[in-house]
Amino acid sequence: NHSFSFTPSPACHFSMNISSTFRRFHAHTLTAKRSFYFQPVSSPFSRRPVHVRFYSQRSVGILGLPNIGKSALFNAAVKAERALSANYPFATIKANEATISVPDERLELLAQGANCKRVVPAQLKLWDIAGLVRNASKGEGLGSQFLEDVRQASALVHLVRCHDAEHVVHVEASVDPVRDVKIIENELMLSDFDFLDKTKQRLEKKHKKLSPQEKHALDLVKHVYNALLEEKFDELAKNHLELKKFGYNLLSTKPVLFVCNVNEHDFANDNSGENKWTQELREYLQTTRSTHLQMSLSAQIEAECALLPPEDQGEILSEYGLTESRIPKMIRDAFDLLHVITYFTVGEEETRAWLTKSGSTAPQAAGVIHSDMENGFIKADRTNWKDYLACKCSDGEAKRMGKLTAESKNYIVQ
Repeated sequence: NHSFSFTPSPACHFSMNISSTFRRFHAHTLTAKRSFYFQPVSSPFSRRPVHVRFYSQRSVGILGLPNIGKSALFNAAVKAERALSANYPFATIKANEATISVPDERLELLAQGANCKRVVPAQLKLWDIAGLVRNASKGEGLGSQFLEDVRQASALVHLVRCHDAEHVVHVEASVDPVRDVKIIENELMLSDFDFLDKTKQRLEKKHKKLSPQEKHALDLVKHVYNALLEEKFDELAKNHLELKKFGYNLLSTKPVLFVCNVNEHDFANDNSGENKWTQELREYLQTTRSTHLQMSLSAQIEAECALLPPEDQGEILSEYGLTESRIPKMIRDAFDLLHVITYFTVGEEETRAWLTKSGSTAPQAAGVIHSDMENGFIKADRTNWKDYLACKCSDGEAKRMGKLTAESKNYIVQ
């Protein structure tokens, strides 16, 4: 929580701390930095603590068959033994969750440029979801509990076994990543079929009483239902956000990052973890989707390294011919699936990353920091964040160099 102060000026400046020195609010996106001017909604002479309002909780769920390394991958991402990682199915029953930081080099550069004392990266909730088995949509295994946990996630990391370690039990008794992926896909689609069928019947019963919005919803439901029947994954992905506008939180339309869990040999020597199973999976995904995200790592090695001091992590990774962990890349790739934009507040006391949904206007982005900034929005000064770094993170220098552009309330944040 921060405290905010307002001055009685027409264009009220926003302060990130209690201070007699007021600053504009600085929002840095991939292409821009913004200073938001706004008219105070409450008394201009008031000084009161308020709560920061985030746009929404963003979360990523790790899913896959039982006993393929999901909990080890979760532990590697959170850098702690938060989940039980054991060599038997259903070691995880209740989903584990943790909040992790999203690596962002831009944030670090801005913090260094401003000589700030505190850096606060964007936050992401990560879920370790229990393993799914065949007929989970009919209640087998953990059934409905698993599917409900998947529903809570905004995006998915689908972990797939791509190694043949004999001591690791496989619930299907053999290594076949394409088969394993299809099992998960089928169960998610079956759950969605049931939901869409009930929704379609409910809307069709109203016949001529449907509002224009309900007619659009019915057309969308029919279109997605047919896409499910034909397994058109591109169509499912394309309609994900449109479905959410109507409150339809389907499972098979969620954006997915496929992560191949490989053995030590494939993990080593920076060969990108390629083997015959990762290649088979890539070929399958290429035939069913126009685009897809796939990467490889060793969940067990990453989990072991994550528990070591940073200097020891580098030594272990170097033994495998690697210069860095692959976990930061996985987090960034998963984060990129969330349809959000990152922007930053920069100052001597704190440099912080914030999130707003893609397509937000300047007032909506300002409202993530505080609702008064959205309600009384006047204008936003915009400049390229790299230009701001070149100007030594100085408003005065950026203005002197002509890098500031005034934007109205209709400006879409890039």
